[in-house]
Amino acid sequence: MGCTMSKGTHEGGRLENHMHLSRGLGSHKRRTKKQRPVPEAPQDEEVLARSEGSVCSRSSSSSASASANSGNAGAANATTGKLGAAVSRLAKKRSSYEGKKDVRRKVLYTIKSEGLEDPAAFSLARGSSEAAADAAASLENEIVRFRGFRMSDLKEFWRTLVADEHVVLYEAKSDIAAAHVSMGQTLFRVKEMDSQDRVLCRAAFRRDEIEVPLDQLRKKEAEQWTVEDVCNFVVVPRTTKTDCFFEDTCSGDEAFGRPFEGAFVVHARQARMASLVQSLETHFCEHGEPLDKTYVWIDTFCANQALLSQDTPQTDHAQVTDFKKAARNERAGPHESDHASLLGLRRKLIRSTLHKAQRRFQETIVFIEDCQDPEPMRRAWCLWEMYGAAVGTRHPMNLVFGAGTDANVSAWLRDGRGGDELLRAIYEIDMRTMESRNDGDLSTIRKAILRLPGGLPEFKATVVWCLLRWFRERVEQAVIVAERDAAEPARDRSLAHLLVNAGGFMRKMNEFDVAFGYFDQAVRIFSRIDGSQSVNAGMAKHRAAVVRHAQERYDEAYSLFDEALFIKRAHYGNRHVIVADLLHNMAGSAAALQEYEEAAELYAEALSIKREKLGLEHASVANTLHDLAFVRRLQGQCDLSLALYGKALAIYKNALGPRDAAVAHTLNNMGAVKECQGHFDEAITLYREALSLLRETLGERHASVAEPPAQMAALMEAQGKHAEALDLLQESASIRRETLGSRHESVADALEGMAVIKDTLGERDQSLELFAEALIIRKESLSHPSRPPVGAVSFGDENTIISSEHDPSISSPTPARSSSVPSTVNNRRRSVADTLNNMAIVSGSQGKHDEAIDFYGQALDMCRDTDGERDMAVANMLAGMGSAKVAQNKFDEALQMYNQVLEIRRDKLGKSHLSVADTLQDIGAIKHAQGKFVEEISMYEEAMTICKVCLGERHRAVANVHNNLGGAYDAQGEYRKALEQYSEALDIYTETTEDKDADSAIASTLNNMGIVKKSLGEYSEALALYKRSLAIKRRIWDHEANLSIADTTGNIAAIKGVQGDLSGALADYEETLSIKRTILGASHLNVAEILVNMGVMEKNQGRFDDALEHFTQALEIQRAHSPRDARVAQTLNNMAVVKGGQGEYEGALLLCKEALDIKREALGPRHDSVADTLNNMALAKEASGNGDEAYALFEQALSIRKEALGERHLSVADILNNMAIVKEEQGRDEEAWTLYAEALSIRKSALHERHSLVADSLNNMGAVRRMQGKYDEALALNTEAMDIYRETLSEWHPSLARSMFNMALVHEGLGEFDQALEYAQKSEHIWRKTLGDNHRDTLSAESLVEDLRLAVVASAQG
Repeated sequence: MGCTMSKGTHEGGRLENHMHLSRGLGSHKRRTKKQRPVPEAPQDEEVLARSEGSVCSRSSSSSASASANSGNAGAANATTGKLGAAVSRLAKKRSSYEGKKDVRRKVLYTIKSEGLEDPAAFSLARGSSEAAADAAASLENEIVRFRGFRMSDLKEFWRTLVADEHVVLYEAKSDIAAAHVSMGQTLFRVKEMDSQDRVLCRAAFRRDEIEVPLDQLRKKEAEQWTVEDVCNFVVVPRTTKTDCFFEDTCSGDEAFGRPFEGAFVVHARQARMASLVQSLETHFCEHGEPLDKTYVWIDTFCANQALLSQDTPQTDHAQVTDFKKAARNERAGPHESDHASLLGLRRKLIRSTLHKAQRRFQETIVFIEDCQDPEPMRRAWCLWEMYGAAVGTRHPMNLVFGAGTDANVSAWLRDGRGGDELLRAIYEIDMRTMESRNDGDLSTIRKAILRLPGGLPEFKATVVWCLLRWFRERVEQAVIVAERDAAEPARDRSLAHLLVNAGGFMRKMNEFDVAFGYFDQAVRIFSRIDGSQSVNAGMAKHRAAVVRHAQERYDEAYSLFDEALFIKRAHYGNRHVIVADLLHNMAGSAAALQEYEEAAELYAEALSIKREKLGLEHASVANTLHDLAFVRRLQGQCDLSLALYGKALAIYKNALGPRDAAVAHTLNNMGAVKECQGHFDEAITLYREALSLLRETLGERHASVAEPPAQMAALMEAQGKHAEALDLLQESASIRRETLGSRHESVADALEGMAVIKDTLGERDQSLELFAEALIIRKESLSHPSRPPVGAVSFGDENTIISSEHDPSISSPTPARSSSVPSTVNNRRRSVADTLNNMAIVSGSQGKHDEAIDFYGQALDMCRDTDGERDMAVANMLAGMGSAKVAQNKFDEALQMYNQVLEIRRDKLGKSHLSVADTLQDIGAIKHAQGKFVEEISMYEEAMTICKVCLGERHRAVANVHNNLGGAYDAQGEYRKALEQYSEALDIYTETTEDKDADSAIASTLNNMGIVKKSLGEYSEALALYKRSLAIKRRIWDHEANLSIADTTGNIAAIKGVQGDLSGALADYEETLSIKRTILGASHLNVAEILVNMGVMEKNQGRFDDALEHFTQALEIQRAHSPRDARVAQTLNNMAVVKGGQGEYEGALLLCKEALDIKREALGPRHDSVADTLNNMALAKEASGNGDEAYALFEQALSIRKEALGERHLSVADILNNMAIVKEEQGRDEEAWTLYAEALSIRKSALHERHSLVADSLNNMGAVRRMQGKYDEALALNTEAMDIYRETLSEWHPSLARSMFNMALVHEGLGEFDQALEYAQKSEHIWRKTLGDNHRDTLSAESLVEDLRLAVVASAQG
């Protein structure tokens, strides 16, 4: 969300700078998840995706293995011919226990004996052998070695084992209590008893032999033996006596390879051994790898099973679903005292050794025997090994399926079915329910997972991503093979069907570009075979449209939906349900394009068809009603939206049951509409009903239960109930952490919601901390997505081969599903950018503009990387950075950025788009800050033209521009024109509102008109306007405690202060103070602002002690927030002015110096605010009689101001004016005259020749000539000034009175006492009416009148 400066209204005497914090509740705007998003073409939830690493192709175990181990591809390629063969033979013949010196000696001997003097090959052989030996020495220990078992030997081992008549296994048919044997348990036959009906057996992990009746056993054929059976009844007995490795029992030195040679095999212990051996053999043969040169690391043969079995529990398939239970088992396990060292080795293997070793193997193979029940996806060890392969290896992870199963991606794509259960198992990997036969291992793995940077979500996302990468590669390979094998690919129908199914796979994995390519290719093939208007072509276009919608390319999606709709209408007719579904999906794209009326029409047509074909009470009818209700709400038709939601709700209750989740979601969305209508109590009731229903149907701690509290929090925040909002968000965050993990993106959403509230409360440091935590989570999600698409993997009809008789529709979205925007990679990057944007806004509100610009810069880079240089998101971030530059008074830089924004928006949206009008108004605001009011007005007028073209002349957005024009004319001193603009805005607001007595825009405009009336000196009329504004605001919010009400009461207090009604002013300020303390707390910075305003009023009235008291209270609050903040400096500045007014110039200077130090530190030494303080220090020096020092300080201030604002800025004229006063008091009238003249020139060029500030300069110049005795010139100058005042100000304005007072002094100097008395009396009358009887100006005029009366009498007598 870009930080904008668009100004709809202005209150409190200044134009508002709207910098909206975007909330993180699901999408990137405030409170968007409480309603469904723009209905979209249905799509499954996305598969976790991440940037891909390189995928290495399989290499053989000779020179390519050496290459993999050495990391020196160049050397590997150089090893060719006899030299390569020699090095390979040497490595193969090496004994497992050879030392490094022996290896080097044998390599050298072989090279020299065969005359192979290639240094590169020698280096390679030496390096790879040494590296492997070093790694093996550091990673291997008593329980594990990392030498793989040769496939040919594994195959021979299995053949021999199966043929061994002494190895017989049985399986218990039922529980055998006497023998302590459970049903299904495997037993090893020790020997047959003399009686034919009994057998002597041994169970795993038991030393005693048991006699079991044969009729209670069934023989377990070799084909059914599991890997665990082989381990328990073959490997363990074979190695137990010496606690050795299986490798040590094998004859020959080549059955096991070099360290890390070959493939690391991940498998479940319950997999059938025959299937594992056969599948591995098939896998390697298909890839052309000879079995006698291929090695596999399988823990049964490569770990010390004799030692490990000593720590194996008696129970099988131990499952621990509770972290605390697992940890307890680990700490106090039954073997801890006897096997402490063994446990330590196991833990070390899990925590570090295993993954370090894995990354050195050439390949990781995940063996899945049964795709319908993929056990490795539930086993803790398997999942931990898969994670190691995903993060630690440079080589591929491959899936190998059980022998005899039809588990082949090509077959799935060809037949249009298969793979569903496997994908579902991948998506539903759940660390909380994973299993292990050893409780201690399970606990250790869980703890290791929790120590990962992203915890459980990080672990799951990484494993899922790696598995899906394999799927993606196989789909791509299958398509390539199908294209190669097709006789005529451009006209092959089976290829087209395969492409459609491949596209479905890719779409589910968020590979949208690839998916679209497949669908598009299928469209072309179907078009060539059956024609472009064939039903199959239409089906493929429909799916291509779904992909484009998911990519947020709504224009293309809409066009494709339209083409598909035309085809389906022609084939099925206009009233078919398939047509209705497509209309529904097309409406989603139209709504995303903000074509709301067209979307409503499409939904209405879909609704009509569904009602006709499915009946009035079908759930699909409710889906369309639901989405139509959302569109009507976006159009502002809240009553109609509620009626539609009500109808959908009734159908859901009837069709799905009153307790279905769809009912809860609909209630939640109805609450959102009620909130928009301002019916907060009704909204809260609906939210609570939805929450209660979700808790009942899903449980108290389900992830979906976290949503309604977040929505209620947003509502509470809007009502100013910040504490309640925080409690609700904390509850929501707690549930999300528990169910999704502490690093889940939705936790970041809740954190950002809390951060926004903290910022509102003025607790900006805490706000930034929360944003920073959210940012970390969002950045992690870029590479490790935290939202696995659980439950969204069923292919359904979409991946079924489509024939001319069958065209299944894509079902419409239902509100029972998550209402969040799909978390694509680009969306996650945008979320990061939005968080950075929010952090920039908070930093800016703290006055840390450099920090804010840094955040904006990071967000800008993210947007550019995601969407390109010319994207709208880039424009938004540039606008935010521009606003920060404005806050630094770097207007030229800001203007450059906003010009880029304007260029992008014109390019993307057209010159007459409303966003262009917004940008023009932003540029106008910068022109205002630069004092270039003519250019500002030009910007607003262009924006006005666009708004009128787009919206009509009487739209409220047009009224907003009138408001901004009013502000521009107000700043120019064109008060009458300002009032005309405000009046026009007021008329439009009044015409377009439903209740003119409860319209906040009307209240704001009345407030702005009051500001102008105050500038005109028409204080009574200003007060009346403020009171009208206040009355509306009180009616809108129905209670006193509202910040907008406080703003207006503050304005009323300021008017009363000017009028001299100090008691009334203080009463209004106290009310303002009370409201802000109630809502924001007594220590909020906004409370400090009111205290400052009270102090300023009292200072102007000469009540210096009271002013100091309020300034001191404000200072305490400001320093508590940030002792070196610029606001602290400003308050010190105000206190210095008071001290100066009391004649305590030294005290004033000390305060100014402290303020100066803070400003230079906080804002930089050349900031315009530094010039303000230097100016005040100069005034104090001047008042204490140090004119030269004062002038020097004025010169410093002038230099900074010219640099910061430009040579011809109005503020430059102000300092020139002060410098002239110093010269004038020093009696250097001509120098003073020159400075006054320069100030006059600037004011005329920046404003216009008849502006009241021009009259001020003329007045000052007249005073110089009067003091020089040049009364005629003085009279001319003062007369011109008085004429300007009369033109631009009201007849009761204090400035007009000042001009008349000066005229009286000139006429006095000319001896024209009658005329002098007349002017003096007029000035006294105006000041007495506007400022009160006791104001110092009134008293000065009264004294002059008395003197002139005496002079008139004396003149008459003389």
